Amino acid sequence: MVKIQHSQYAQAEEALRRAIELFQKDNKRVRSAGGRSAAVEMGRLFREKGDLKKASFWFQRALRADPRYGDAYIFLGDIAFKSGRLNHAEKLYRKAIDHSACSVDEAYFNLGGLFIARRRYREAIQCYRRAIKIDPRYAIAKKRLNDALLALELKNS
Repeated sequence: MVKIQHSQYAQAEEALRRAIELFQKDNKRVRSAGGRSAAVEMGRLFREKGDLKKASFWFQRALRADPRYGDAYIFLGDIAFKSGRLNHAEKLYRKAIDHSACSVDEAYFNLGGLFIARRRYREAIQCYRRAIKIDPRYAIAKKRLNDALLALELKNS
């Protein structure tokens, strides 16, 4: 989603609501894919505005349209993580990993960050390595892997 200026939120929201309305009138396959996409974009819009409650609502709606859409689990996991609900965030990231159609490398990366927050460095290292195995060019995952290795070394010394 493109970053938008604060004054454009209302216009973007109205356009997305119209798209959702149109998708609901379409055939089942288009309705599911289109509804999911529009709901995800609406969730991103509210996340960008800082309204995590509404963002969660829309990401959950995307999952109702397509329960196999793993990226929505990542988005919900991020919101749970930011809200301090680490157990819930972990469950959501793991659900994202179980859905092969999503950004599994990102789910592993985010799960690694959750383990860093919990000082579970060995598990974080495993997650970062998995993310890098999926995407060998994942630069931030490589940096976080080095950070986790250093943290584990310091913890053990």
